[in-house]
Amino acid sequence: EKILAQIGLVSLSTQYWRDYEPGTPSPEERLVNIQKLKRIGILPEIRIDPIIPFVTDTESEMVSLFKSLKELDIQRVTLSYLHLRPSIYQQLMRELPPLHQRLIESCFSTQDWKAIGSSSRSKLLPPSIRKLGYHRIREIAQGFGITASICQCKNPDLKGDLCGSGRVRMEVRKVKPTQLSLFQC
Repeated sequence: EKILAQIGLVSLSTQYWRDYEPGTPSPEERLVNIQKLKRIGILPEIRIDPIIPFVTDTESEMVSLFKSLKELDIQRVTLSYLHLRPSIYQQLMRELPPLHQRLIESCFSTQDWKAIGSSSRSKLLPPSIRKLGYHRIREIAQGFGITASICQCKNPDLKGDLCGSGRVRMEVRKVKPTQLSLFQC
């Protein structure tokens, strides 16, 4: 009960993986890691983060992802849309195909750089895009019996949930501590 394993898995698409996450474990490798954790008694949660608007948040992408997660008996996921920092933005503009560069630029064009959480400067997607997207994704997840939480850390302007260690600490506090014996008798 003191372990909260989370695996990042945004999409099962090989094209997404090649464009946005080259050099990282493939979606198939991540699914195998989920199975390995389950075999040793740890049921991991999944971080669907960063969700790329109009790329990974489409109905077909999400249905495919949640179908695979359901088959692995995943019960909970945490959601967060792309959260830009200046260096991430520069890297995306250098490495993404031109169409995706324009998509990212257009999605964030109305947003100002501002301090968010521990980041010095960030941009969030407009709240209207995130709210609609989260609502849609939560409904899809619910259809597969999976609870989808919104990461409060990366969505300070929306109602969200504890996405990680804070939730574990809260659960651990509910357990009454026991004093271990000082000597083996």
